[in-house]
Amino acid sequence: MGWPTKGSGHNYNSNTGFASFVGAYTKKVILSKIYCRRCRLCEDSKRKNKPIREHKCVQNYPSNKSSKSMEAAAIVDMSINCVTERNFVMCALFLADPSHRIKSVSKHFYDLANKRVGESTISKSIAKRMKKNWGYMLRQNRNSTLDEFIQKAKAPLEHLFQNHQYCSKEWCDALKARQENKTYTHPDGFYNKNTPAGQKMYSQLSAITAKY
Repeated sequence: MGWPTKGSGHNYNSNTGFASFVGAYTKKVILSKIYCRRCRLCEDSKRKNKPIREHKCVQNYPSNKSSKSMEAAAIVDMSINCVTERNFVMCALFLADPSHRIKSVSKHFYDLANKRVGESTISKSIAKRMKKNWGYMLRQNRNSTLDEFIQKAKAPLEHLFQNHQYCSKEWCDALKARQENKTYTHPDGFYNKNTPAGQKMYSQLSAITAKY
């Protein structure tokens, strides 16, 4: 999904938005959708209390909804109409732009890091590690099946607590060292979820990762 006006992370007020489905094999746009929240002619007529003359109104999205909500609406709309408009059927799970998804998830990690010490045991360095590992996991599993993705999505959190069952040796040096019968020490260390602080940390982070 794209918007002419960049969102700040807190305010999404672009009046238009555009979305596209891209073929997995052709890498070409196979269906697109454009939304517009405003029509100048309609607004001018209402403001001047005049009848709205006949015209081709461009507004096709509620003006009281944020432009951010256009993304989900466009996906649903194109998924429903892909058969009638382009003669194909949606039959696979697809992910949003990885950078956007990383930003969406990591925001919650940093929210925990910004809480008071008594409320959270997550530091900014831990939030940064989770964001980095979440990004690795997403990019390496874009073509995975749903079942595979669910399992691999456990890796970023479990890795932090020295459980490398779900990791990939392509990014996990600890797993690579284990497979090569070598010793590995992470520069920032690993955490123990059997301690009170570790249990709290694991619980708070898993409440985030479980949603995605």
